[in-house]
Amino acid sequence: MRLNKKTLEEQFIIDGIFNKKDFKKFKKTFDEFNILHNKKPRMKVSSAKAKGRGLQQRVRDIFRYMFKDKLEDGDIESRQMGGSGTDLVLSPLAMKHIPFDFECKNTESISIYSVIDQVKANTKKGRIPFIVFKKNGLEMWCSLPFDEFMKIQYGVDINIVKENNDIVDISLDEVTLQNYKEGRNTLDQLSLDDLKYIEQHII
Repeated sequence: MRLNKKTLEEQFIIDGIFNKKDFKKFKKTFDEFNILHNKKPRMKVSSAKAKGRGLQQRVRDIFRYMFKDKLEDGDIESRQMGGSGTDLVLSPLAMKHIPFDFECKNTESISIYSVIDQVKANTKKGRIPFIVFKKNGLEMWCSLPFDEFMKIQYGVDINIVKENNDIVDISLDEVTLQNYKEGRNTLDQLSLDDLKYIEQHII
C-alpha cells in the first residue's frame, strides 16, 4: 500500500509526534521507503542469462532442423553466455550454407543501434550481420542490412538504383534468374531488359 505523505505530515504534527523541522528528516526516509517498495524488481542476472540463452538455442534448433540432411548438430552450436563473438558458433561447413553471423537479444527493451554496432563488430568479412530479437509475448523478429535483404530476397543490387528511383543497366544475374524460376519475382517487378533475358534463357 502506498502511504499518503501529506496526510501523514498533517497527522504527525497534530499528534505532536514531529515538529515541522523534524519531519523533514522523516520525509527523506519516507520517500526512500516509497521508492524502494513501489519500483519493479530487477531481473536476476542468472534469469536474464537463461532468457537470452533460450533464444539462442531456439534459433540454433531452427537452423539445425533446416539443414538436418546436410549438417550435424555439432556444426551449429549456441555460444556460452558471456563468451565473445557471435551467438551461434558455426563450423566451416555450416558457414557455406548459412551466410549470417548472429546476435540474439531476448529483452523487454532494445537499443537497436547499439546491437547493430555489436553484431557488426563480431561479423567476419564476407558474411552478413543478422539480429534476432524478441520480448515476452512477442514473436521473434529479425534485422539485417537492407542491401543484403534485397540481394537475398529479390536478387537486386540496390547500388544500381539512382536517387530518383531510375534503374540503370539492370540485367538478370544467376541469382535473379533462379529467383524468377522459383516464382520469387513477378513480371511487373522486372525491367524490359530483364524480360528480354528471360525470353532468351527460359521461354
